[in-house]
Amino acid sequence: MATETDAAVERGAATRRRRSWFDLDGTGGVLEPTPGDLAGRCSSRLSGRHPLVGALAVAAAGYVVMLAVLVGLGLLVTRVLVDTAVGRWDESVIDWLARHRTPLFDDLTMVGSHLAETPTVVLVATVVAVYLLVRHFAQGALLLAVGLVVEVSVFLTTTLLVPRDRPDVPKLDQVPPTSSFPSGHTAAAVVLFVCLGLLSRARLRHAFVCRVVWGLALLVPVVVALSRMYRGMHHPADVLAGMVLGVGALVVAVTAVRVALVLAGCGTSRVGPPPSPATTGAP
Repeated sequence: MATETDAAVERGAATRRRRSWFDLDGTGGVLEPTPGDLAGRCSSRLSGRHPLVGALAVAAAGYVVMLAVLVGLGLLVTRVLVDTAVGRWDESVIDWLARHRTPLFDDLTMVGSHLAETPTVVLVATVVAVYLLVRHFAQGALLLAVGLVVEVSVFLTTTLLVPRDRPDVPKLDQVPPTSSFPSGHTAAAVVLFVCLGLLSRARLRHAFVCRVVWGLALLVPVVVALSRMYRGMHHPADVLAGMVLGVGALVVAVTAVRVALVLAGCGTSRVGPPPSPATTGAP
């Protein structure tokens, strides 16, 4: 009996240590686990694992799924649609944009492209993640980390498996060695800025500020996508695939955070029976 009691005490202490990494005053909207959701079902298979182990397992599974989706789309674009009306439209859009370049839009799209350059994304994500960890909102930092890691991993693997030449127009940026498919800038912009929108909803109390952040979160990826096409770096199909990748990486990241919260004993879909009145202090 003493052994079982000691084990229960140790499990309780471990749960409290895990919870200490998370802000329990509400995880905020879409990050909140709910009964019967995908995170709850995944957590039942990972019961007893450390929250970070559970999050990594979800990220790995998400990587495989998103890679299959992106490679499938890439083969469709480069092998099936290339000589169809869709493929010709994909090329004609870039030709039209190249013919209508102006000095003003050259400058504006340079700024738009830099919004999702690797140094920009890494700097913003690092600053935000450190701030969230200091504020004991580890699930927010985890959301950013998983989303960006899944995005860049799938992006780099896809560019190796689906080679596609960049548009045959003068380029306004230095051409990287990666394939034109998909647009990594667009995918990174979706993950980073929509994550900031989700985090603002969870942490900010001022409705107007939240609306401003959400407006930017939805606008910036579109600006980045248009800028990359204007500057001759990607076809329309490439930036659309980048958006699919960004949204998919976000879904994986949200699921990973929910699983981590469940395994940490937070949220409404935690694994195991609900606490008894004696432990909660309820009458």
